[in-house]
Amino acid sequence: MNITNTIWRNCNAHPDRIAILYEGQPVNYGALRVAVERASARLAATGITRGDVVALSINSRLAYLIVLLALARFGAVATPVSVGLSEKQREELVAGARVHSIILDQDDGWRSNSSPVTRYLEAAALLAAPADGERFDVPPVVQGLDEEPWLIALSSGTTGRPKRSPQPHGRGTMLASISPRPDQDDEGRVYVFVSLGIEYGITAAMRQLYRGGTTVLTQTSRPETFFVSVQRDQPTRVVTTTGSASSLVAYAKKSLSESPKICAGIKSIMVAGSFVSPALREGIVNRICSRLEVDYGSTESGSLAMSTPETYALRPKSVGRLNAWVHAEAVDENDQPLPPGQSGLLRFKSPLVTKGYLDDEQATARAFRNGWFYPGDTGFVGAAGYLFLRGRVDHIVNLGGNKIDVRLIEQFLDDQPEIIESAVVPVNRGTGAQVLVAVVEARAPFDAEVLKRLCREHLGNVYVPDAIVKIDALPRNESGKVKRLALAASIKFSADQAVSTERKE
Repeated sequence: MNITNTIWRNCNAHPDRIAILYEGQPVNYGALRVAVERASARLAATGITRGDVVALSINSRLAYLIVLLALARFGAVATPVSVGLSEKQREELVAGARVHSIILDQDDGWRSNSSPVTRYLEAAALLAAPADGERFDVPPVVQGLDEEPWLIALSSGTTGRPKRSPQPHGRGTMLASISPRPDQDDEGRVYVFVSLGIEYGITAAMRQLYRGGTTVLTQTSRPETFFVSVQRDQPTRVVTTTGSASSLVAYAKKSLSESPKICAGIKSIMVAGSFVSPALREGIVNRICSRLEVDYGSTESGSLAMSTPETYALRPKSVGRLNAWVHAEAVDENDQPLPPGQSGLLRFKSPLVTKGYLDDEQATARAFRNGWFYPGDTGFVGAAGYLFLRGRVDHIVNLGGNKIDVRLIEQFLDDQPEIIESAVVPVNRGTGAQVLVAVVEARAPFDAEVLKRLCREHLGNVYVPDAIVKIDALPRNESGKVKRLALAASIKFSADQAVSTERKE
């Protein structure tokens, strides 16, 4: 098995069909095959071979996809090293993944100090048109790679230190072959409005290539880029993160009143990455697409549950119904299953669950036990397979002996009409005491004291934030999840104990 097999079948069967629309420029399946084979030959000529780990720091999403497929074709392993990371973060990822080679953009002057990096290659040179007289020795598509990784994906990394998750060819093939969506007819144009450097993004693109459909890609995930592409490329479906969706809604509200007309051809939008607040849901439905689908899952598990307009109408507090191939349980502190409807630590079984993390035995032992995956979420499974989340184990804050689940505060604040989304983090005051601060994106002016009073009345005294402050946009990673450590570090108390945020990108 090789994860690229189905793609080559589509390239041979439908060479003139459009595979990629990149910034409005079509790349058909035949041209995609030629570009991948050319890059594959050039990569193999440098000495890269089966099992070698190659870091990709490529800004162009089309170039990234071609190089990724070229490496997978002959059994090399890719790992993303985002161009947006600091040199220190890049260095840590390269060292941890034991990178053999690094592929960079032409203007990227970064060089790693980590061994065993042996060479640096320019993406543009790998993809360039053939020189006069240049001949290519295209390596064969290596088979039998079922249990070997094609990608070392990075977890969402809300703490700033993402874990490395090897993704085998067999698992990747299943992931691209099945969909949590009830309607799997994706032969139209799917706009993957998310970085391909995260597994959610590359899986969406691979799934579309497996079906022989067209994937719409753009260079960036800026809101203005999205609406230009929608008008020009006419996608029928959008895949993005909650963070990007929030930016789209804010941009449309402020600068593009005609967004519903521009987006009229979009049949559905699927988001993933974090909780969709009522305000964000309303904004997406009214300004982008009325059919909102929310995918609950992770890098380690793939999709676990899906919320659709139909399931939301029946169980609005759930994250949707479990996918047919997923089994879930809530367990107590002794790892014993709890009765249906009783909240506990959630665990999941699925053929799409990976086996662990690279060189992190402690994290692997915590998350993968006896065939189950423990993502760290708490909640319960209700009737008919509906999944309900209550919070996260790592969102439990101990203040003065009181264990507080900050997600309860966030859910309550998110339900208030003035609030789009909130994040509650523990912060040290200048006095040394630790307090809770709620940072909110708001769509209307709010009275912080009134919100605190409501928290006290509905949740109890220990669930009242010490301060509630407004921010233009919560800091997020590529997956759309809030970077809580960065947010907490940005919160400052003045001498008179006034609180503010100091955003540092």
